[in-house]
Amino acid sequence: MAKREHLALADLAKERLVCLASERGSPREHFEFMRRVFADRGLKTGPIGQIEGPEAFRVTLESGLGISLVMGIGSLSQSRKVVLKPLTDPGDDLLVELFGFWSECGDSELIREFLGCLRAATRREMERGESEPPMGLPERLAGRSAKVQVPASSAVPNS
Repeated sequence: MAKREHLALADLAKERLVCLASERGSPREHFEFMRRVFADRGLKTGPIGQIEGPEAFRVTLESGLGISLVMGIGSLSQSRKVVLKPLTDPGDDLLVELFGFWSECGDSELIREFLGCLRAATRREMERGESEPPMGLPERLAGRSAKVQVPASSAVPNS
């Protein structure tokens, strides 16, 4: 799978899927997201393994012990042992919403830098032609929050 340019959810449904479970008893947001994405398309999967903690989740993916749906940005995109592949399947349910919140402290260099990083990540996706623009990022700070939509990708071992 690592050699393919794009992956279809139907192909992923046949693989061992894993999701991140933050800690025991916490909401199963990643699990529910993945279950819903496949179910809404009529795709049956095997059990979705729940891996506790981000470090264990990353190691599981790097070791080739599972495949997951993740955001196309973040620490997994920096791993040399995991390849993020865009999905061929369209759908608004494959957009992950990120929310940034900050205190009302006037003009902040840190917030401007954060939004600049998000814009740069979006631009890189567009230049590679791998996705449509998730949405226009705010050009200026308005209020105390910003919402950004990021396309989900598949995380597969780099082998």
